[in-house]
Amino acid sequence: MLTEGWDANTVTHIVGLRPFGSQLLCEQVVGRALRRKNYALNEETQMFAEETAKVFGVPFELIPFKVASTGPTPPTPEPNHIYSVVGKENYEITFPIVSGYHEAGQFGISVNWDQVSKVTIDPLKIPQTVELTSLTTPEGGLAAYGPGERPVLSISEWRAMFREQQVAFKLAREICLRWQADNGATAVPMHVLFPKLTFAAKRFLAEKLDRKGDSQPCDVLLVGEYMQAAIGSLFEAIKKGSSAGNTEVAVIPQGAAGRGSTMFVDFHTVKSIYPVTKCHLNAMVADTQKWEQSAAFLLDSHPGVEKWVKNDRLGFFIPYRDKGIPARYVPDFIVEMNSGANVIVEIKGQVTDKADVKAKAADRWVDAVNRLGGHGTWHYLLLTDPAALGKALDAYTIAKAA
Repeated sequence: MLTEGWDANTVTHIVGLRPFGSQLLCEQVVGRALRRKNYALNEETQMFAEETAKVFGVPFELIPFKVASTGPTPPTPEPNHIYSVVGKENYEITFPIVSGYHEAGQFGISVNWDQVSKVTIDPLKIPQTVELTSLTTPEGGLAAYGPGERPVLSISEWRAMFREQQVAFKLAREICLRWQADNGATAVPMHVLFPKLTFAAKRFLAEKLDRKGDSQPCDVLLVGEYMQAAIGSLFEAIKKGSSAGNTEVAVIPQGAAGRGSTMFVDFHTVKSIYPVTKCHLNAMVADTQKWEQSAAFLLDSHPGVEKWVKNDRLGFFIPYRDKGIPARYVPDFIVEMNSGANVIVEIKGQVTDKADVKAKAADRWVDAVNRLGGHGTWHYLLLTDPAALGKALDAYTIAKAA
C-alpha cells in the first residue's frame, strides 16, 4: 500500500508485514512517513516543531555489504605544514596582481607577429563525413530514427566550398566582434579595423597554422577548438601592438588587492617536500619526482639568486584566454636576482600549442607591468631542460653560475 503514490501527511506509524528484496524499496516505504503535518514556525525559536514517525519491520540496512568494511583502512599520511618562516623576512618576494590590461591614448592597429602563437591542425580531430539531416523531424521525433535517405557531406566536398580568402574573412569578422565588445565601437572604426585584420588573418593561415597530414586552412572553421584558438592567437597579438601613441599597461588594483607576497603563505599538504635555503618558506612542495627538486637545488646554489619561491598557493597568476575562454596561467617559480631583476621561470618538457599560448601571455604580462612601472623589472624564462636553468639565469644577474 505504501510503496509508491502515497503522499498523506497523517502517517505516524509504518509496519513492514512482508519480506523486502531491495534497499530502494525499504527507503521508499520509510519515505511515506516523512511528510510533515504542521509547517507553522515556533515563535520563540523560529523553527519547525519536532515530529516523529514509528517504523517497525522495515530494515534500514537490507544489504550488509553496503556498510561492511572492505579491509583495513590505509594509514593517512601526516600532513606537512608549509608556512613563511619568522626570521627569514629578507627572503620575502612581492609581486603585482594583474587583473587585466589597458590601452592608453588613441588606438591604431598593428600586429606584433612575435606575439602570435601557433595553432596545430590534427586531422584525427576532423570528421571525414557529416550527415546533414536536422536533429528532429517535424513531428518532434529524432531524425536519426526516421525514414528517408540522409544526405552525407564528405570532407573533400566541404573543403571545396571555401577559398582561403573566405576563411580569412570569417576569422577577421570574429576578431572584429570581440575587439568591439572589449574596447567599444569608437576605439577603431570597423571599416578601418576589418581590412587590417583580414590581411593579418591571411598571414596567420600561411605562417602560423601548422597543418598536419592533408589538413587545409579552411579546417579551422570545421572544429570549434581550432577556430577559437586562431581567433585568440590573433586577438592577443593585436591588443599587444594596438596603441599608436601610448602603449598597453597592466591594470593592478589599488592597495592590498593588487599586491601579493610570500608573507601570507600558510597551508598543509600530504605531498613530499624539499628543503630550501634562499626561500621565505620553510620548504618547497614537490609535484614531480625529480625536475622541481633539481631546479630548487640550482636556485639555492646559484650565486646570483637572492631569493626564490615556488608558485604554489601564492595567488600569483597571469590572465589569458584559452580558446576564447578567460583563464589563469600559474608559472612554476618566481626568482629575484642580485641585479634586482625579477624572473618568472617556467620549465616544460615540450612546448605544445597550449604552452606557447601561455608563454605569449607571460610576455604580454611582463611588458605591461614593466611599462606601468613601480613594481620592479620583470622577465619571463621558458626552459625545456631544468639543468639549463643556472646558465639561463646568468643573463639577468651580476654573479654568474659556476
